[in-house]
Amino acid sequence: MILPGTGRVAARRCAPLVATVVLAASVAGCTGSKGTSAASSSPATVTSGGTTSGSPSASSAGLSASDVVAIKKAYTTLIDSTTSTADSIAVLQDGAAFKDTLDAQAKSPQAQDTTATVSRVTAQSPNTAVVIFTILLKGSQVLKDTPGFAVRENGRWKVAGGTFCGLLTLNGGAPPVCKTAAATALPG
Repeated sequence: MILPGTGRVAARRCAPLVATVVLAASVAGCTGSKGTSAASSSPATVTSGGTTSGSPSASSAGLSASDVVAIKKAYTTLIDSTTSTADSIAVLQDGAAFKDTLDAQAKSPQAQDTTATVSRVTAQSPNTAVVIFTILLKGSQVLKDTPGFAVRENGRWKVAGGTFCGLLTLNGGAPPVCKTAAATALPG
């Protein structure tokens, strides 16, 4: 899904896997739980600079401070190359379904020294947030101001499975789990 006003495609998610992502200019799309564009219900427009226009104007509008902290922590934990598979599973939507993929990514030499920063989190619904994140390799930006999603699953904020799947697609292919609604659908 292309976010309105950007010409950029929304990211789906990444664990430590950045080598091919370095060359990528855009990220594969997301759909909502009913197959509709998730951005169509977004409360703000994401611009190419990673800022928002329209309402809301605050980066965390509609979210508590603890929600924003939890979302940022989920992204930074999942993308950090030093994170264990168990910890990655805990911060990824339907994470157990991605165990084999996370194990493989953790062993990949291409995935070493990756980290992430989150510059913006905006509520899309009570259980979905738009996240603007940057992936770094050895401290250098390799995928800047990338839009993705966070979902509230069983009361905890996690990186959306669809965001992860989009980044896996950039890295050469997504596993079959990426075709399942349980692992990738955005809640309403």
